[in-house]
Amino acid sequence: MPEVWPNTLPQQLQLSGASLGYGNALVEYAPDLGPSLSRRGSSAVMKPLAGSMILSDAQVTIWEAFFNSTIMSGSLPFTFPDPRTGADLLVKFTKGGPPSLAPLGGDNYRLNLALVILP
Repeated sequence: MPEVWPNTLPQQLQLSGASLGYGNALVEYAPDLGPSLSRRGSSAVMKPLAGSMILSDAQVTIWEAFFNSTIMSGSLPFTFPDPRTGADLLVKFTKGGPPSLAPLGGDNYRLNLALVILP
């Protein structure tokens, strides 16, 4: 059973800057002559999901415990609310996209997330 995104953290990404992409399942072959040939390689495709949310200082503490201990520095998948429907998605962090925190002033921080939705 995968871990669950804490309900004490925001349940939606901010609309500004959020993106929900489509995975690439194409397999291409370039013959000696003519255009390349394409086909669908699999119907099980990971889809990118990126965005940010605003956290308070107390929520940053909750986030760090979830990230470092619960999902072992981002190595384990977890469920996260779908930004369109609110349904649970199974996601994980991308290797090249670790999360980051940016101070916004006062008690607020922007948490930037780069995830992939697992098939």
